[in-house]
Amino acid sequence: MEEMQQSEPELNEAVQETAPSHSDNIVGLFLEPANTFEKISYYASKTIDWLIPTLLIIVIAIFANFVMFSNAQIKYSMIEKQMEKMTQNFNEMVEKGQMPAEVADEQLEKIRENMDKNIGGFSPMQIIGTFIVIFLKLFIVAGIFFLFFKLFYKGGGNYKSSLVALGLPTYITVIQVVVMVLAALLMKKMFSGLSISDFLDLDKGTYKGYILSYLDPFAIWFYAIVSIGYSKLFKVDAVKSYATIFGLWIGFTMLLFVLAQYIPFLKFFGIGA
Repeated sequence: MEEMQQSEPELNEAVQETAPSHSDNIVGLFLEPANTFEKISYYASKTIDWLIPTLLIIVIAIFANFVMFSNAQIKYSMIEKQMEKMTQNFNEMVEKGQMPAEVADEQLEKIRENMDKNIGGFSPMQIIGTFIVIFLKLFIVAGIFFLFFKLFYKGGGNYKSSLVALGLPTYITVIQVVVMVLAALLMKKMFSGLSISDFLDLDKGTYKGYILSYLDPFAIWFYAIVSIGYSKLFKVDAVKSYATIFGLWIGFTMLLFVLAQYIPFLKFFGIGA
């Protein structure tokens, strides 16, 4: 008993001396994610561990948008792909008597003109919008995950722990975006992910395209590391953590897909068949 009591202070001192820096956490995220999040769990969660990767992905996303849409072929393929969906939706509305054919043609022409003018643009409002959307998504998703791990599993972490578990793996998304840009420039087409659907150019609004969109190695890698983060920071069994994170990811996106079948408006955002 005495040896055990003496070893605990020694362990705490050792942990205190090896407090990981943000750069340590970046390296550990890719080499030893479980050990890295285990070390992070010994200390109060740091804002820097979720803020820096979030700011970086915003900058990378804006830059990627500029690079891809500066390429005329990529921009044209993107507009044509979107217009194909729009035309299909408007034709359905015309067939159902919800809109005259002349009005549909006029609206489609205006939409094409606006796309050609605005896609790839860098107005201050678009940049501000990117900041708002990405931060809102982080805060909302981190809040949902936090509630699940806190209420259902009585996890030991707090909301800031949730931000770190979700935010630090964003470095994986940064790599994903870089690879997406390279793939887009090589294949001369727009990429919104690196799934089988993206490479086969399948419509993610169809059931086949939607299901195959989950087969994205970077997305799977990201959520696997997020699962490890929540397991370690909230002191929850790894299996439960994996089941919760992947279950919420697939379940929520599937819910949106199903809703789009009954709410046509969502189809304009590329959701649903």
